[in-house]
Amino acid sequence: VVPEHLYMTNEDSIRLLGAAFESSPRVPNIDLLPPSLQLALLLATERKKGSSSRWYPYIRALPDAPPNAWFDRDQDAAAAVTDMCITRFGFTAEQAMVLSGEMEKTNSELDDFHGLVERHLSGLGLTIDDLRWAYGTVTSRAFGNDGGSIGLAPGIDMMNHRNDAGQPFPIPSKTPIWAA
Repeated sequence: VVPEHLYMTNEDSIRLLGAAFESSPRVPNIDLLPPSLQLALLLATERKKGSSSRWYPYIRALPDAPPNAWFDRDQDAAAAVTDMCITRFGFTAEQAMVLSGEMEKTNSELDDFHGLVERHLSGLGLTIDDLRWAYGTVTSRAFGNDGGSIGLAPGIDMMNHRNDAGQPFPIPSKTPIWAA
């Protein structure tokens, strides 16, 4: 059992980053963002703090590279993931291309949102690689649902790492990830 005070949640993000977002009229209030993006912003910000973060022991244990190959902008990696979807998981070529298109859309939306953060919340000091890493970590490890509360639970987040593990919540596809 992991004590709940060790969890990192989207509610923590609202509490800790809310004032920065409220002070900038050019970005949406953090509480209007999807919970997955709220949590990713907190994770990226806390990672930047290094050992001064209360979540440092957990963050230090996370992989250095984006844990989801779709968030790696290397085209060879994306092609390898598409091929793996077909050969290993039984996707049709059309299904793999649809998934690849959705992930490219998500990457583009992360780029757009990062542009807002970089221009209007530069004090956070987040790079696009920081945001991509954090969003990939959240979408591969968080528990909850993107319509409500989600969080990262140290240790427990490793429990669904098998090929047929369910997806914790869907990635939005109809609107940009930062537009609620």
